[in-house]
Amino acid sequence: MYIGIFLHHKYNIPDGELGASLRYLSQKFTMVTPEAKATLNDIATEEFALIGYQLFQYKTALFIIKIKRVYFLLLYNKFYLG
Repeated sequence: MYIGIFLHHKYNIPDGELGASLRYLSQKFTMVTPEAKATLNDIATEEFALIGYQLFQYKTALFIIKIKRVYFLLLYNKFYLG
């Protein structure tokens, strides 16, 4: 659920990385020279990789937060509830 909210708020805007990468990919097909096509393809791939890396970092951060919550609950149950 958190990843869905993150995706919606981060990438559902026209100026985001997803919109930019899709624009680069669509412009690639209108270019005449192979060098221009390759350049736009590289830029679009880099934007997609950035999205994947940010999602990985976000997922890792959520996992660490969940581990801390579980650890806190275990300590709380052990020391305060007996």
